[in-house]
Amino acid sequence: MTISTTHDGHIRLLIELADWHPDGWRVRARLSMEPGEELARVAEDFRLLAVAPYQPRERVS
Repeated sequence: MTISTTHDGHIRLLIELADWHPDGWRVRARLSMEPGEELARVAEDFRLLAVAPYQPRERVS
C-alpha cells in the first residue's frame, strides 16, 4: 500500500494497493477533504488498518 498526499487548502490523498506480481491487480482511490475533523477520522481509520489489519477494532469517535 502506498499513500501520497498533497495540500492546496484541501488535503488530497492518493491511496494505491497492488499485487506484487507483474500481471497482478492494482486499486487506486483518490480522496479530497478539508483539514480538521474529517481528516482526523480518516487518519484514525488508517491507524486502525496499520495496527491490526486482520483483527476487528472499535472505531474511536
